[in-house]
Formats: sequence, structure tokens, C-alpha cells
Amino acid sequence: MIAIITEREHLSVNNAQLNGLLDSWFNNPNINLVKEMQERGVRLIYPIFIAYEKDDKDKYIQSIQKCIDHISNEYARIGINIPASFDYRLFFIFLPLSEVKHIKESVIKWIDSKEPLI
Repeated sequence: MIAIITEREHLSVNNAQLNGLLDSWFNNPNINLVKEMQERGVRLIYPIFIAYEKDDKDKYIQSIQKCIDHISNEYARIGINIPASFDYRLFFIFLPLSEVKHIKESVIKWIDSKEPLI
């Protein structure tokens, strides 16, 4: 939330619910932020970007499933517990490093075409 409030003027989305929460917190930093989030029905979504080496023999979906299985196994093995009294989600973004060249080429082609982003 601190990152959001410090970069507030750069947010590209205008959301009355988020703005109200940020205003309340900015005006009174001692408020119970968790309680405010619960009362306003706010859910935090944490994006997690994972770049990884894809085995050449694996298809894209198989390689992502291997990543998910690895994360799940490590989560269980280490016994991670994330206690939170507010609603949150983890949003994983997977990018196999073997796809980087293709993505760069696509972006350059799109820039060269000067077409609007869809």
C-alpha cells in the first residue's frame, strides 16, 4: 500500500474505492488499514513475474505446469504460511526465456508498423 500511495499520481486507473481508501490512509496514517480494506471489500492482487528456462522438449503449457508443480512442492516443503486478515490473490506471469527473442521481434514489428495497441 505504501508503494501505491507514493506512486498514486502515476496510476492509470481511477477507482473511487481505492481513492477513498488512499485518502483515508493519507489523512490518518494510524487507521487500521486491514479493517478499512475489509469494510470496503478491497482485494490486493500481488503480481509475480517468473522468467524461467524452458526444456526444449516441453510444450509451453507443460513448462508452466512444471513451474506450478515446483512452486507447490516448495510451498509445502518449506511450510510457508501467509497469515492475512484481508483478501488477497497471487497473480503469476510466466515467461520462458526461450520466448524472449520472439517477443522482442513482435514488439519491434508492432512499433515499426505504427499501429495502435489493441
